[in-house]
Amino acid sequence: MSSEMAFEESMKKLLLHGDYSDMKVTCQGFTFNVHRAIVCSQSHFFASALNAGFEESMTRIVNLPDDDPGTIERVLSFLYLQKYNQNGHIVPMDDDAEPKKPETELSESDIENSVSEDYAGCSADVEDKRAIAYNNIRVYIAADKYGIAPLKSLAGKQFASWTSSNWNSEAFDDIVQEVMTYVPPHDLHLRDVVIETISKNIISLVKKGSIFQLMDTHGSLGSAVIAKLVQSDRVMATETEKHAVLDKFAQKLNGRRSCRHCGGAMNVRIEKGECLDGIIRCASCNTRH
Repeated sequence: MSSEMAFEESMKKLLLHGDYSDMKVTCQGFTFNVHRAIVCSQSHFFASALNAGFEESMTRIVNLPDDDPGTIERVLSFLYLQKYNQNGHIVPMDDDAEPKKPETELSESDIENSVSEDYAGCSADVEDKRAIAYNNIRVYIAADKYGIAPLKSLAGKQFASWTSSNWNSEAFDDIVQEVMTYVPPHDLHLRDVVIETISKNIISLVKKGSIFQLMDTHGSLGSAVIAKLVQSDRVMATETEKHAVLDKFAQKLNGRRSCRHCGGAMNVRIEKGECLDGIIRCASCNTRH
């Protein structure tokens, strides 16, 4: 066993068994025996709770009654292992502890119902995909709440990977709805992932039809997708519009020799997405003209 694997195994044992625990996190009946040196050193939220003279600093118990226990388990798993289970748990929870039915040979009635079981299997696959995306969204929101930037980044990357692979899944519309409804409006990352995914696959999604309901419900989504299509040149301008943009560029370039902000010689820079608006920038200070 490599030293890295041995270290991870030691951290996992601390997480699972709570040996030498000096702090508790409780959530809707679940108690996680954890360690301040591990948890508080990576989370501004927990550090403040135990160091700011609140009740928690005396009891060393942080209660999170409004949070989802499964999400809290994933947050804590990351703090110990720098990863979490997207569709399950590293720390056993009630659902995981339930015994699974043993495999048996199919009876005649089982064979007769094979078609309905196949349909149920497809439905279960959709539910699994939906659960993975939901869990990543919830972890992303929790990471923002608890001030754990690396976890937020990981959850965002895993969500982006999910959308790239599952944009044509029956679960996709529900996941877009979740992002547009529950992710704080100031946080644009997951929304940008959704917008990019829709714009890349707009023809297939329009043919599918369900995207229209989402855009009707969330007007900002529709306008953002349209803007993305234009900025990424997936919507082509007419010849008249192209000539108008070129004329606008020519007027700006011919009418300015220096930057109005830094005063330097006007070395032009054009950013992707701004060309249709005839926007140029100073290559030195990035000021728009």
